[in-house]
Amino acid sequence: MPTTPRKLLPYVSTAMAAYVAASVIAHPEPAPVVPEPAPAAALAPSGDGADPTEPATALGPTWGMVGYAPGHIAAVPQPFGYDTVVDGETTKRIFLSFGAQPDVSTAASVFYTATSDDAGQRFLTSEQTPWTALNMVRLDDGSFLSVEFIPDWIDSTHVTIRTWRSTDQGETWTLTQGAYTAPEPMGFLRVWRGPILLSDGTVIVPAYTEYTGDTRNASLILQTGDLGATWTLRSTIVPPTTDLGTNEVGLSYTTDGRLTAVLRPDTAQPYHLRQAFSDDDGLTWSAPRVVTGPNGPVGSVSPVLTLQPNGMLLLSYGRPDNNLLVSTDGTGTEWTQHTFVFGNAPATGGPARDMGSSGNTGLTTVEANRSIVFYDRCHSNNLCKPYNEQYSIWGAYVDAVTPGAGKIDVATKLRTGSATISGDVVPADPVFPETRLEGAVDGSSERHAAAVLRAAGGGPPSLVLTLDRPYLLNRIGLMLGGDRPSSASIQLSEDGRRWSEPVVRATRTRDHALRYTDIEPQRARYVRVTGVAGTDTPVTELELYAADVDTFENDPVFGVPRGWTDALNVTTTDVDLGGFESRRSLRLFDNYTDQVAKITRPAPDRDRQVATFALGSSEWNYRGQFVFDVVGRSGGSSTVRWHFLLTPGAYPQPGAGGTPAKPTLQAWNGSRWLPVGTLDEPIHPHTWRTVTVDATLNSATVTIGGQTFTTATTYQAATALAGMSFTSAGTGVTNTTWFLDDVRISGS
Repeated sequence: MPTTPRKLLPYVSTAMAAYVAASVIAHPEPAPVVPEPAPAAALAPSGDGADPTEPATALGPTWGMVGYAPGHIAAVPQPFGYDTVVDGETTKRIFLSFGAQPDVSTAASVFYTATSDDAGQRFLTSEQTPWTALNMVRLDDGSFLSVEFIPDWIDSTHVTIRTWRSTDQGETWTLTQGAYTAPEPMGFLRVWRGPILLSDGTVIVPAYTEYTGDTRNASLILQTGDLGATWTLRSTIVPPTTDLGTNEVGLSYTTDGRLTAVLRPDTAQPYHLRQAFSDDDGLTWSAPRVVTGPNGPVGSVSPVLTLQPNGMLLLSYGRPDNNLLVSTDGTGTEWTQHTFVFGNAPATGGPARDMGSSGNTGLTTVEANRSIVFYDRCHSNNLCKPYNEQYSIWGAYVDAVTPGAGKIDVATKLRTGSATISGDVVPADPVFPETRLEGAVDGSSERHAAAVLRAAGGGPPSLVLTLDRPYLLNRIGLMLGGDRPSSASIQLSEDGRRWSEPVVRATRTRDHALRYTDIEPQRARYVRVTGVAGTDTPVTELELYAADVDTFENDPVFGVPRGWTDALNVTTTDVDLGGFESRRSLRLFDNYTDQVAKITRPAPDRDRQVATFALGSSEWNYRGQFVFDVVGRSGGSSTVRWHFLLTPGAYPQPGAGGTPAKPTLQAWNGSRWLPVGTLDEPIHPHTWRTVTVDATLNSATVTIGGQTFTTATTYQAATALAGMSFTSAGTGVTNTTWFLDDVRISGS
């Protein structure tokens, strides 16, 4: 029976003992191998971006989340994130639990939990908790369940599984002690990681045991339909054999509607992760197979799965080191991309090869195309002595992006007011504030982060999205429903009155992520999603891509954007100025006396080229200038046909009085700069303005913030125009930052 609610207080439970120990020492370890070198810290990525028609994965910045003075243990991260709305924006609130006891089986478990209210950017406080985020799930009534790792032992066939429940967003918790009867005698039982709420309200969670008479572990699925009051065995994922046993399980849905389980083996070599699939929500499972990445079989501990809203399936695992695999089609049948996350081993062989980090990781999705991978930099007892017992929990961004460079950041445009959304939807839900019209474009695939269509008059319900301007749409992503079959169609319009035939039709799809449809490019400003009459239709996620613009919203942050070349000191970014009515932009940062910041966007050869881009500046840009070029082609060589220099004007020192000098535009003729025009308005820091360059081989017209200038001052010979280049001006001035966004290059 539930106990009386209690506030979070310091807590140590012998019944929860040895989670960290079990995760590290309970099973055979792999043979020593030479560690893969960690990637160099690339503060200024250079070179060419990847192909924009292919998916890409990149590890981004890392940061410390929890860390103490030497001797204070913080290891084995266990994150759980859920949607909330802060200042009108859907974001993740993340609980991050971690172990704080020595790594010995006789030590009582001690867990602390830190909380982030901004999608993992800051964990400001932590406290000791009886519950953890290891086995946490959010229910359809808004409450949380947290299932303890180690049940209370009664006898070899009976245990009590301890389940904590909170109905107030984690402020207070009540404990339910639920009975579980095993089908045969057990030596132990552990409840392991990542419960899933099924559409019928059943909660399933992985577990593992060793039955009396077996020599290997068995991985299980347990289930409860009454908030943990009773538990039953749903299935055995992998029955043990003399050659193979499994224990820890990573569990997730795939884009084709199956469940997949990735399992840690307890067998001898080869010590590699195994994987199985279920077509019936975990009632039956396929035979296990070895998980194989692009470099061969992988392993060996703590597999964690997450399916991003964009359909990229991520698998993190450890030992040796911490690693990440990506199934780019989300089915889990192939793991085609590998990323090394972190290695901290003090030696390349022997027991020390596995010291430094426990290899226990965590994953939480924070955007449609971005997740955080959590890891520890040092594990307890002997594993951390080479580092003087200095423990910490760290995280790194992982950008796993689908094809398409023109993703429109609809959510930000709605917040800035440049786009609008309207439609027939269910009333607001105070328990789930993310259920709203904006929930259709908020980057979350959680079951309540949706716009639920419902027609008041009985006809087909719909929502209409009005963009800030017409776009040449060529790719649409749609996700429907909260784990149940749903149907809808999408139509486009340029004027809001004449609508196209449906360009996307979804018929009784059971979506767990976005489904993408490439369409014949069509200019549209209005997008209408229509459901089925008499049926509530959750539009969980809608994404739009344009063929005629680079937005950087679907490029790995802090890397060279896909489709761009010859980059130096230029990356995508979502910090500082951010984007133009969007989250991300392209940043040129020049802080060097022997380098500039530069990048090129190639384009097909043309006699006339029209380029438009949003230009932003930092607060320091009065110190530097900005160069933008119209790239030419002469024979097989690249040239610069038009070479422009924008001088933003000099700002007076604070308190000195006066006004800033007006910005000027000049063109280079091969030997000197010639004036093109003077801007009436100064270029203010942290603002955006639109620049258009309409060029032929003989004449170029530049429009900046509404002022237009025409020149015939060319630089190098060219027989065609073939793109744009952007550069900070010269090496003499440092600390110059420029931003680009919404870059369009066309023939008209």
